[in-house]
This record gives sequence, structure tokens and C-alpha cells, in this order.
Amino acid sequence: MYGSLLASCGYDRKVIIWQQISGRWGKVFEYCEHASSVNCVCWAPHSYGLMLACGSSDGTISILVSDETQSWRAFRISDAHSVGVNSVSWAPSIDAEFIFNPSLVTTTTNNSLHHPIKRFVSGGCDSLIKIWREDVSSGNPEWVEETRLDGHTDWVRDVAWCPSLNISRQLIASCGQDGRLIIWQSANNDNEIRMMNTSTANNPNSNEIESKDFPSTTQYSTFWRPTILYTYSDVVWNVSWSVTGNILAVSGGDNKFEVVS
Repeated sequence: MYGSLLASCGYDRKVIIWQQISGRWGKVFEYCEHASSVNCVCWAPHSYGLMLACGSSDGTISILVSDETQSWRAFRISDAHSVGVNSVSWAPSIDAEFIFNPSLVTTTTNNSLHHPIKRFVSGGCDSLIKIWREDVSSGNPEWVEETRLDGHTDWVRDVAWCPSLNISRQLIASCGQDGRLIIWQSANNDNEIRMMNTSTANNPNSNEIESKDFPSTTQYSTFWRPTILYTYSDVVWNVSWSVTGNILAVSGGDNKFEVVS
């Protein structure tokens, strides 16, 4: 939901945006440009404006944006995930410099604040998790792959970026066909990254798993530490954070629902 708007998607390859007026639901916009089923939709934080991310089995992600005239534009990420996209989730609206350099909170004045950099995370049938960032340096919005997270051995079924506005730490939850429930935690500086690497290397029995070091496409250097919270005997379908970000709901193929805190 986004106010009185509702987004839906399906195997008919359509994304439909509905609006409730006087107790009745009607179509506001219909997007039909995907070549296969659309598996997921997710509204961006309200501060980003009216923006919707859509993931499809054709491997592409579409970002639908409504402008001041209430017209809709689509920005596509081709080949986002080979075989298909299963889930998308937006990052909370925090200025990127505050996420990766928390000390700036006390040193940056209101006059020098930057507009928040838009990010979201996706999971796909290539067993990968990818973080995408909006690049506006050319004057035209373009979505670029910023980070690639490799911790699942089968399809990634769901991803959820923790909505908690914690400027010193970001969390992403992921689950998959392999039964793994993984929590990814960001590190914000070289010392913290070295501590994470040393901790993982010195403890071979740890639930922490090695994350490949991919070159960053942004000026901020971030490392994501994956920790396998649980490994279930069946597929894990969905993960969802509470609004406060301290509780995680998990559902799987064993017909069970769990709450992790």
C-alpha cells in the first residue's frame, strides 16, 4: 500500500496499480512490458516519491515512477538476475553519507545535506542477492549494481531490508530454496571490516560464511557480513521485518511460521 494505492502483480505479466475512491477500487495504471510472470512488487519509502519496484521471471527489474502530472515512467534493469527475479526490497531513506560515515551526523550542517541516494536489494534464481543504487550523475536516472552478495546455494526466495533507521548498521534478511535464513550486516570502516574478516577466518565453526569481495561502484566502501541464522529442512519462502526492525517473521515450506527477535 502507498496511501490509497495498491499494487498487484501476477502470472499474466502485468503490474496493476489500484486506487480506492469512495469505497471502490479502480485501475490507475497498468504496466504490461514484462515478457514473463511478475513475481514481486515493492513500494519505495514515501520520501522517494511515488515509486514502485517490480521483479519478473524474465530476469528484469522495472522501476515505475509517477511524476507531478500523474504520468508513469518505467526504468528497466535488464538481466538483473539470470532465470528470474523473486524478490525486491527498498532500503530505508537515509542519506548514504550518514550510512557509510556516521560521524557526519554531528559534523554536517543542514545547508550541506545531500539528497538521499535511493537503494534497493533483490534476490533471484541465480542464487545471488544484489544491491542496486540510483545513479543521477549523467542527469538521467540510471540503476547500477552496487554490491553482489553470495551466500545461498539455491534460489533466493525472499529478501527484506531492515526498515530501522540505524545509521551505524544496516541489516538485510534473506531466505532461499536451500533452507537458509541469512542476516547480512554492513560494516562501515576499514577497522570494522578487518575485525569481521579476522573473526570469520579464526573461527571455522562459526555460522558466518565468506562473502566474495566485489569491486564497489560507489565512493563508499562497504562490506556485508553474512551470518546463517538457521538452516531449515525445507524451503524458506518469506521474511518480513517489524516496523521497528527488531523482530523478523519467517515462513517456510514446512507449513510453520516463526518469529525471530
